[in-house]
Amino acid sequence: MENRLTPKQQKRHQEREIIDEYHKLVTEQALEPLYQSFLEWKSGILPHFELTEQIHLFHKKNQEIYKDFTYTDYKDLHLVAR
Repeated sequence: MENRLTPKQQKRHQEREIIDEYHKLVTEQALEPLYQSFLEWKSGILPHFELTEQIHLFHKKNQEIYKDFTYTDYKDLHLVAR
């Protein structure tokens, strides 16, 4: 017997998938400048102390992203088409 979700459960599952995909997108966008900094450091353009500062700044940004996507009460979240 196949385990079926109720329409409400199905909607929440779809919303969760969309939110997870958006979380991934936001995180990857925040990582891109750090990645570029690593490339500049590896090629000798960026000094190591500037790279470590970029890592620190990314870490702070990532903490904010994490909070935005972790501490939100998603059971009450409903996506609304605009």
